[in-house]
Amino acid sequence: MTSDVLTKRLLNFRNEELHVGEMFIGYHEDAWSAVVLHVWEANKAMIETNDETEFEEMILEKAKATLLLCATPDAVLRLKWSDLPSDEQKQLAKLYFKDQAHGSFLEYLEQKLVTEKCEQLFSQITTHSKLLGNVHKNDISQACNVDVSQILLIESLSSFDTEQQFTGKVQQHLKTHAEKPILVIVQCDSGHVNANLIACARFCALDVFEKLRDELEYPVHMIFIVHLPRIAGGCFAGFQCGVWQSVHIDDLYPEDRNLPLLYEMQGRSVAQLLESAVKSSQATSETEDSESVSLARIKGLILKCVQAALSSVKDVDENREREKMRVELVMKLLFAANTDDDTFSFLYGVCCVVAKLLSEKESINQYLIEPSDWMTKEATSSDKISEAGTFRRSCLKILESKISPVLAGVIAFIDTNQNIDICCDENPTWKTQLWKKILCSPNALDFKYSELQSPTRTSELQEAMVLYTGVSEKVFESKMPFSWLFISQINDVFLATKKTSNDDTDKLYQSMLSLLKEIPLCRLLIDVDDDVFVNEGFGDYLNDFVCSMYHNGSQEEHRVVCNSLGKRAMSLYSDSTERTLLTVMVCVHLAYDDMVHGMSYFRLINSIWSDCSKQILALEVKDQNHSILKGNDIVSV
Repeated sequence: MTSDVLTKRLLNFRNEELHVGEMFIGYHEDAWSAVVLHVWEANKAMIETNDETEFEEMILEKAKATLLLCATPDAVLRLKWSDLPSDEQKQLAKLYFKDQAHGSFLEYLEQKLVTEKCEQLFSQITTHSKLLGNVHKNDISQACNVDVSQILLIESLSSFDTEQQFTGKVQQHLKTHAEKPILVIVQCDSGHVNANLIACARFCALDVFEKLRDELEYPVHMIFIVHLPRIAGGCFAGFQCGVWQSVHIDDLYPEDRNLPLLYEMQGRSVAQLLESAVKSSQATSETEDSESVSLARIKGLILKCVQAALSSVKDVDENREREKMRVELVMKLLFAANTDDDTFSFLYGVCCVVAKLLSEKESINQYLIEPSDWMTKEATSSDKISEAGTFRRSCLKILESKISPVLAGVIAFIDTNQNIDICCDENPTWKTQLWKKILCSPNALDFKYSELQSPTRTSELQEAMVLYTGVSEKVFESKMPFSWLFISQINDVFLATKKTSNDDTDKLYQSMLSLLKEIPLCRLLIDVDDDVFVNEGFGDYLNDFVCSMYHNGSQEEHRVVCNSLGKRAMSLYSDSTERTLLTVMVCVHLAYDDMVHGMSYFRLINSIWSDCSKQILALEVKDQNHSILKGNDIVSV
């Protein structure tokens, strides 16, 4: 009866795209009956203490859990489109991805031999990934607490010419290593054509164990690993239940274990995946969410995407050498040992900005599927899984394809005017701290997903161009962190308030400060009030401001304009009662408004008399109070 009920329940697993043999690896017609019989025999002593209905329900649940061990991860995710009730879907997904160890072979060994302390493990593991090699023995040893010398790893069952050779190999290992626990791992590729060979080897290995049982004082664990190709309809009917336990592990040994796990990706959109890591790094031990993703795993994901992202970031022709330098700088920042809090690092800031942009992207109602369904709708595609090799790699490739273009846009944006150089200072200063604060405050960055979109298509641009905000897009290296954003925002506020100030400079100044303190980006400058920092920041901002607003013809001309504009700005700043970096930057804009017409005349003079600025600098060496510009008038040399 229970077998019939189980069969009916399992029919709800059916999917139009998959045959049952693709969903449950090793399936054959007697599999369901074998599972029920095995579970019934193992638990029949409990029938006397339980109601018959409750007992049958318990047997059914245990049978489902046993069958779930040999299911593929994509089949479990496809439950969302099955006839199973929603609660049961979630229960089975939790059982598969979190309670059962399907993440890797090492995870399975650790759960069985260390966590559950299994006294004797006989398993047959099927996989679609590459098989293990002797180089993995140390990791296997650490995972299961079995000495490396006690592990027999037969890399290929087909390498034996006769049954006796195989039996002799296993027997010799058991006899000569009987003083400690033993682990025998037998691997066989092309399991779909070697099913009889595998069955014979299983019988022989078990026979050797039974003959030596009395001589063995310590546990002996035997695991057969069978590699199978992905073939429509399934290609293997070797499901085991009883002495041997059938398990499917899609990816035996993930190439990079420091990447998001399948259960962490499940049910989350790409933006939510990154946001979870951001929140987990902010959480305390009391507020930490057990479902959150660690920032370390997202770091691995960002590192996996960064090469593709950097290759898409392009510079103007005159600054092409910057592309190579940028790769070195970004990799240095990502790989550098972080001495700061996780919430105050380059990686954290990048995650925050990428998550914000992806969230904006996912909020646009242009998708045929929910953003959180990308695993079930995209990663489970047979073509994508075949191309990637395993389901987990299919998921990671899709994550890369979604994150890389956005990451490229973020890198191009934050390197405007070679801005990244400031953060790479070997001796951290207040500027590097401010740089990271700005990056780690996504709301402070005036950067939207729409800026990454192609004007003719809804997808991201194939290349991300680095912008330069110098006059006529002239290339220059900024000295003040994110100076182009400050210049733009302060200038917008200046233009908005000038109309109502009635040419009252003090009223204009106070109105600007009041509005700027409400802007997230400018608010970060309020705490920069140390005189040394303010003076240094003033000089850096003045340099970037002049590069962005004045078209100089030479370095000497640039210096003259900076000196003259700086003197006027400092005269305004000296009258201010509030002395912070923000106030002195406002004074730069006010000074520029006073002198803008004089500067245009000065530019005209320099275009005619090329040595003009050199002569002025020579005069300033003799008389430091000399200034070529005064208000809107030109002072004669």
